[in-house]
Amino acid sequence: DMLCAEPMVRALAAAVEVVDFLSGHPDLRDKDLLNRGMTPGKEIGRILKQAFALQLDGELADREAAVDWLGHKFSEQKKPDYSRNNYTESCASDLTSPKR
Repeated sequence: DMLCAEPMVRALAAAVEVVDFLSGHPDLRDKDLLNRGMTPGKEIGRILKQAFALQLDGELADREAAVDWLGHKFSEQKKPDYSRNNYTESCASDLTSPKR
């Protein structure tokens, strides 16, 4: 009888692994983005959904990989240059550009 039960036990164990995988929790949380200076809003939700999709696809293996991905995502975003020269040139061009 034990031989008959073995395939069922294997199938049940495989099903439990699938459920555990699919119901896994995201490695990134909103506080991770807030701690990086983001303001609460829809963009946080979009980033968290993207990270969780990558996690489910196996591209982000653990929290460390997810945090690294987040760091790269933030470093890729262009930050405004408020240096004095850039700001002054931008303002000057606004004053000299013809208005439409």
